[in-house]
Amino acid sequence: APAPAAAAAARAPAAAVADKPASEAETTVRVDTARLDDIMNMVGELVLVRNRLVRLGLNSGDEAMQKAVSNLDVVTADLQTAVMKTRMQPIKKVFGRFPRLVRDLARQLKKE
Repeated sequence: APAPAAAAAARAPAAAVADKPASEAETTVRVDTARLDDIMNMVGELVLVRNRLVRLGLNSGDEAMQKAVSNLDVVTADLQTAVMKTRMQPIKKVFGRFPRLVRDLARQLKKE
């Protein structure tokens, strides 16, 4: 069995993470972009099916059907938004290289 001090040390990082606000405790996962693109395509297909069902539900006199289609509409929209946010990259990654590029270009043009 591990020593009590070792067990306490092992628990300390978990407690520290739990005390942090959600934004600081977030982690990232690498996912192949092809997989994300596949999920985005499937969500796109789901949106098309949802739109057809919404049209059919509006023409239906069945209140239960209209309610179910309305729920599907909300869930599909939420899923679509979540998938789109998943594919987004932090803007810092895009613009983070510009200062170096500008500095190198200024040096090249002797405009330091």
